[in-house]
Amino acid sequence: MKILHEDRSGTSVRVMTMIEDDLWTLKNVIRTGDRVVSTVFRRVDRPEDRVRAKETYRKPFTVRMKVEEVEFRKFSDTLRISGVIEEGGEDVKGDHQSINVGIEDEIEIIKEKWSRQELELLRESVNSESRDVVIFVALDDETAEVYEMKSYGLMPLASILSGKTGKRYESSYSETGYFEEIWGAVKTRSADRNILVILGGGFTRSHFEAFLKGKRGVPALFSFATGRSDQGAVYEFLESDRSEDLLKEARLRKEKTYLDMFMRALGKEEPVAYGTLEVEKASAAGAVSVLLVTETSFRGEKTAKIMDEVRNAGGEVHIISGHDESGAVVERFGGLCAILRYRL
Repeated sequence: MKILHEDRSGTSVRVMTMIEDDLWTLKNVIRTGDRVVSTVFRRVDRPEDRVRAKETYRKPFTVRMKVEEVEFRKFSDTLRISGVIEEGGEDVKGDHQSINVGIEDEIEIIKEKWSRQELELLRESVNSESRDVVIFVALDDETAEVYEMKSYGLMPLASILSGKTGKRYESSYSETGYFEEIWGAVKTRSADRNILVILGGGFTRSHFEAFLKGKRGVPALFSFATGRSDQGAVYEFLESDRSEDLLKEARLRKEKTYLDMFMRALGKEEPVAYGTLEVEKASAAGAVSVLLVTETSFRGEKTAKIMDEVRNAGGEVHIISGHDESGAVVERFGGLCAILRYRL
C-alpha cells in the first residue's frame, strides 16, 4: 500500500492499494460512520436518449460517502464499500452508492479520530508489496495441493490428482506428467521475490524437488519433510522451528505461533484470559503480555481501550484474520485471547 497524503489535522488519509492484502487491511480500518472519497461511475440519461431507445452512459463522479457497510470477499481482489453520498453534486446527494476498490485504486479515508491501532495496521501494510510471496506445495504420490500465503490465510491455487489411485491405474501413471501439472499451477504465480516450499513425506517430495531443479524460472526453493501431505502440512511447517528464518515476517506464522503459545499456556493452567470481560480486567491491571484479537472484536467499542492499555503496559497486540484456522479458534474463545504476565 502507498500512503499518498495525510491531512495535517490527522483526520484524513489518502492511499493507493498495491496488492490484495491491502484490501484486507482497509476492510479492518474503514468502519461504519467513516467517510470515504473516491471516483465512481453512475448512469446518466442524455436528452437524446429518448430518441435513441433510452440509451445511457456512465459518467465519472468524485463523491464523498458516509460508510454503512464494508465487505471483503476473500481472494476476489475487490473491497465493496456501501453508503450514502454526502457530497458529489446535488443530483446525487443522498443517494445510496457502492464503491468497489481494487488493486491500484485510490481512496481517501476520513475519520473523526484515528485510533492508534488503525494507523499501525495501515502503516504495517505500506511495505507489504515488497515482501516475498510464499507458495506451498504439499504432496504425495497421489495428490498435490498448492497454496499461496496471504495476510489473512492460505489461498488455494490448485488441487491435483496424480492418477495413481491403485494397481488398476498404475499402468497409466506418469510421475513426470504429474509434476508438470503441479509446476503449471506454481509458475503462474512465479516471480523474482517468490519462495517455493515443498512439503510432504516419502520419496515424491524429493523427486519433485529434483524435477524443479531442471526448470527455468523456479523461485527460491526449500523442501521439508512433514507427516502430512495436505493443508495440515503447511500448519505443521509453520509451527516448527524450521520456518522461523524463512517466514519470520509472515503474519500467518505469527498468528499460529502466538495461538500455540496461548493454547499451551491454557493446557498447563498458566495465567491466560479470554473473552471481553476477562481480558478487560487483565488489561486494566497491566497483566497482558500478548493479546490476540479477531477482526470482529477489533471493530468492537471496548477493544480499542483494551488494546491501548496492553500496548501502554508494554504488551504485544496481534490482529488475527477471521479467514483462517487461527482466527476461527480465537473467535470461539470470544474473539480475545491473552497470555498474562502473572495470575490475577
